Amino acid sequence: MYITTLTARHFRNYDSLELDFSPRINIIVGANAQGKTNLLEAVHFLATGRSHRSSRDGELVKWGEDCAFLRGEVSAAGGTRCIEAQVPVAGRKSIRVNGTELRRLSDLFGIFQIVMFTPDDLQLIKGSPGLRRRYLDMQICQISPLYRHYLQRYNQVLRQRNKLLERRDNKSLLVWDEQLVRLGSVVIRYRLKAAEVLSSLTRKHYRTIAGGEEDLLLEYQPFWARDGEHPPWGEDEVEGIFHEQIRLVREDELRRGQTLVGPQRDDLVFYITDRPAKSFASQGQQRSGVLACKLAELDYMHQESGEYPLLLLDDVASELDDERRAQLFEGVPKQVQLLLTTTNLRPLMPMLARGQVFRVADGIIRKEGKGGQQDCFCI
Repeated sequence: MYITTLTARHFRNYDSLELDFSPRINIIVGANAQGKTNLLEAVHFLATGRSHRSSRDGELVKWGEDCAFLRGEVSAAGGTRCIEAQVPVAGRKSIRVNGTELRRLSDLFGIFQIVMFTPDDLQLIKGSPGLRRRYLDMQICQISPLYRHYLQRYNQVLRQRNKLLERRDNKSLLVWDEQLVRLGSVVIRYRLKAAEVLSSLTRKHYRTIAGGEEDLLLEYQPFWARDGEHPPWGEDEVEGIFHEQIRLVREDELRRGQTLVGPQRDDLVFYITDRPAKSFASQGQQRSGVLACKLAELDYMHQESGEYPLLLLDDVASELDDERRAQLFEGVPKQVQLLLTTTNLRPLMPMLARGQVFRVADGIIRKEGKGGQQDCFCI
C-alpha cells in the first residue's frame, strides 16, 4: 500500500501543492520551520482523519483562509483509492473516499494504513498510559472494523455512565453497568490478543537493534492488575472480574462522579530482562525499544491485512545515533513505502541512490530529478 500523489490547498503553510511520490523511498529535506512535518501531517490526516499534532482541525487551515483541502491517491491490493478531505476553520470536516462521503470518521480507518514515528514517540515507554493505549488502539483500529465499532460504542457508554455518576443517579446505573462490562470486555480481549502478537514481534526486532541478549517484552495490564502482577488472564475471566471490580468501587465512583474501572484505565507495560522498562530502562534502551515497536507495527499490520502500511518518519536522522538509524532502515521491508523528513542528507547518503528527494526552501518544494534537473512546486 502506498500513496502516489498528494494535493493540498491552504493546508498549514501551503497555499497550493501537488506532489508525486515514489512507491519506495521519499526524502523531504529542508531547514526547520519550512513545512516538512506539515507534509507528513497531511498524509496522516488522509489516513486517520486527524492531525497527530493538534486536536483542533481549524489550526490546519492556512492563516487568513476559510478552508483547507487535501487529496491523496492511494494504491493498494484492492485497487486505487482517492481520499479527499475538506477542513473548515469552523464547522464539520468532510471526508470522501472515491467520491462517497463517509458518515463516520471511524470508517476511514483501514482504507489507508500508516505507521508513524515522531520525536514524541520516544516517550512511549516512560510516558503516560494514555500514550500506550493510543499506540495499541491505532494498530487494531487500522485492521479491525469490529474493534473500531466496539471501542466507539464503549466510549459512548462511558460518557453516558459518567453523566449518571455526576448526578449520583444510582438507580439508572445498573443498565449502563451491563453495557460497560459487555463492550469493555470485548475491547480488553482484542487488546490482549494484539499485545501478545506485538510482544513477540517487538522482541525479535529489539534483539536486532540492541545487538545483545536482552529481551523487550510487552504485556497488557488490565485496570484491575497491580504493578508486578501478571497472571495469564483468560478471555472467559474478563467479564467476571469486570463485574466484581464495579461492585468494589461503586461507592467511590458515586462519591467522585466518574467511572473508575474499564479499559480507559489499562496500560501496556514494557519489560527489559524482566524489569519494568519505565523505571529501569536507559535512554538508549528506550530508543531501541520504540524503534522495535515501530518495526513490529509494520509486521503486525502485514500479518493481519496482507499489505504493508506506509511508514512516516519525522526527523529520525537527528533523533537517533548512526547505529540505531542504520538498524531501523535495515529492518524496514523493501516493499514498504517510506516518507521521511530531515534537515541534513548526509546521514541518509546510503539511501539516496534508491530514494526520491524533495527539497523545501524559501516557500518552494523542488523534486530532484536526474542530471540535477528539478521540478518546482509552489507553496
